[in-house]
Amino acid sequence: MAKGLALQMIAAMVLAFVGVAVLIAMFSSSFTGSWNTVYCSSYSKVLIILPHRGGDAPIPKGCKDDPNNVGQTLISTRDPDQLALQMAGFILDCWEKYEGYGESRQVCNGLSIQGLEGSVTESMINDKMRGQELCPNTIQNSLLESGTGTVCGAINQIIMPIESIDYGDFIVISFFNETIEVK
Repeated sequence: MAKGLALQMIAAMVLAFVGVAVLIAMFSSSFTGSWNTVYCSSYSKVLIILPHRGGDAPIPKGCKDDPNNVGQTLISTRDPDQLALQMAGFILDCWEKYEGYGESRQVCNGLSIQGLEGSVTESMINDKMRGQELCPNTIQNSLLESGTGTVCGAINQIIMPIESIDYGDFIVISFFNETIEVK
């Protein structure tokens, strides 16, 4: 019985030493940059999913200049047409930034919709893109996942499975598999 206890004690000590070594590696100068990138990237993705009241959520000082940091943007327009135009702009920005990335998912924007009086549909966004001559020249949307209305082009590059964007919604715009997802 005493030998079994001694073996457990040695195993616990080895595990403790490994834990201390990992902590030292995390905070040593040679590993700080990579851990900071992992932390900031994870933090920004969680921040997008969890809405923050009162505008943008605070970002840790070490993450402010991180290129992986994607914040939450408060959209407070009342006019559905104005929001449709803004959404077209966010979609186009995301497309231009990540076109050609293939299958890696890239989160572009987290949008908290406040003050909207009415709804914005995928068809309304298509109308704004067509009015700006962005569709079908730059990006196309040939299929409305919800409802009927204006389509734009022969390829479905914008996936919007939600019926409409309404007051209080939280929308994430991301690039994945050569498409823009609006959820």
